[in-house]
Amino acid sequence: MDFTQPHALISVYDKRHIVELARLLAGRGIQLLSSAGTAEHLRQHGLDVLEVADYTGFPQLLDGRVKTLHPFIYAGLLARPQEQETLRHHGIVPIDWLIVNFYPFAQTIARDDCRQDEGIEHIDIGGPAMIRAAAKNHERVTVVIDPDDYEELTASLQSQGGEVPRTHRQALAAKAFAMASAYDADIARWLAHEDHHGDRDLPARLGLLLPRTRRLRYGENPHQSAAFYATNLSPSSADINQLQQLQGKPLSYNNVLDSDVACQCVAEFKRPSCVIVKHAMPCAVACADGIESAYQDAYSSDPESAYGGIVAVNRPLSAGLARRMIKQQFVELVVAPVIESEAAEVLQTKKNLRLMVGAPTSSAFHLRSVAGGFLLQSMDRDTDFECLVKTRRQPDDALMKSLLFAWRVVRFVRSNAVVVVGGERTVGIGGGQSKRSAATRLAVEHARSVADQEVLVMASDAFLPFRDSLDLAQHIGVQAVIQPGGSIHDDEIIAAADEYDMAMVFTGIRHFSH
Repeated sequence: MDFTQPHALISVYDKRHIVELARLLAGRGIQLLSSAGTAEHLRQHGLDVLEVADYTGFPQLLDGRVKTLHPFIYAGLLARPQEQETLRHHGIVPIDWLIVNFYPFAQTIARDDCRQDEGIEHIDIGGPAMIRAAAKNHERVTVVIDPDDYEELTASLQSQGGEVPRTHRQALAAKAFAMASAYDADIARWLAHEDHHGDRDLPARLGLLLPRTRRLRYGENPHQSAAFYATNLSPSSADINQLQQLQGKPLSYNNVLDSDVACQCVAEFKRPSCVIVKHAMPCAVACADGIESAYQDAYSSDPESAYGGIVAVNRPLSAGLARRMIKQQFVELVVAPVIESEAAEVLQTKKNLRLMVGAPTSSAFHLRSVAGGFLLQSMDRDTDFECLVKTRRQPDDALMKSLLFAWRVVRFVRSNAVVVVGGERTVGIGGGQSKRSAATRLAVEHARSVADQEVLVMASDAFLPFRDSLDLAQHIGVQAVIQPGGSIHDDEIIAAADEYDMAMVFTGIRHFSH
């Protein structure tokens, strides 16, 4: 072994651009060490590589699960400059570069068909152990764990005469520790989830070393900076970060919040559906036999609020819908599972319109910050419930269909929340009020202006504390109400519904959204 020659140990699962980086290192006189799979990949591209097993004199064991766990490797990574003579005495070369990335654990367990034994098999042992050793000794060792850093590293080498500045090595070491910690946190969350089998089982410890995946245009206001950090609190769930942006200005903080609400709401419906969101709250929701009709029903229920809103649909976006949309309203952002090619061409005429493609989905958990910590809760899913009719009037099938539609929508409206629905479209939404009667008044007044010979129903996210909401609703002819029930005044509320010949259904489930 040549103890005067620098050495780089390369062992990567993600082989993007590794050949280019290895070739650069070899060109600067650095001897390449590598594990079996990576060594073969580099050799296929004409690089001279010394395999780890040949260097240590110890073969791979246990189907390759033990290959880099050897004193020659760890002493070579951990040795300080003054300890080089110790390495020579034992025939160990110093390792100056470590280029490693992990088995794709998070991607593996995210698959719906992932078995537990497959998840276990993708828990990396050697990679995290090596990067901890190298990152600890970053005064001498350069550790690189992310292929996205290769380009900057290459530029640094070329500008610094083959050296990596200490500040750069320290930054790479910090990233290595952070990614190793996040990797361990993913494993811990998954094992806890596998053990308890349920979204309601919250982790005893919550790791928040999250990768920044998007720099956002700005925060809630232009003078605030913002970024998106991706998490995977539920191993099988997707999130807003999975949407692909096809065109338009970079996303802002508010765009992400609005898109999240729009995607989660539209994912609730199986029929062709459209949700228009403004200020992180639906202003219009509709289902119909076709997606263009669903959009038109939603838009016509509140054209004023739709201006500058976020539109999400759960069917492919057609050229006809694209033309109708940009003709009728100014829209900030559109989300659809598929964008037809002709529709994309139509929307390209609006260069600033943000166009996102991906399957709308719902999350398993909701995380928010408060002073001094974080709150984590399972998402408010539309869990199984029994509809209990409390009035003399029984809702027929058409009324019940409208009531259940309203009940899905009201979950996404800020409390206190009241939604008035005609058929399967919202005609009045009142939310974010300190009094339920105020929310009802907002919903009723708007419904009065847009409802047209429709049979109306109303949903309330929590129990009606007094009959005043029913007194307001009867003025526009509301025929049925759905609410959780549970007020000390329930008897009075039911009597008021009977007085107005309204059907009233209790669900026993509250849907507060603060």
